[in-house]
Amino acid sequence: MACWLERNHATAPEAYINTVKESSTILDITEEIATGAGKNLCELRKTAPDFGMIDAIIYTQAASSGIQLLTGDPHFKKLANVEFVE
Repeated sequence: MACWLERNHATAPEAYINTVKESSTILDITEEIATGAGKNLCELRKTAPDFGMIDAIIYTQAASSGIQLLTGDPHFKKLANVEFVE
């Protein structure tokens, strides 16, 4: 998020960050999530060769927590339990 704010010359980035923190649930990344994400990454790269490890961690964490992932990242567009926004 900090990169997006910098790239878009956002004023008062703290306000944006606080809004996200207040409307989000922050989950810890356990060893099991990290290991599962590594395994999932191999499968995810079969259809999206540039799928990143951080995206795999996010996807695995959401799936493991039973949370639907809301994103506009095209890497996630056709994945299960993802609500894609444009």
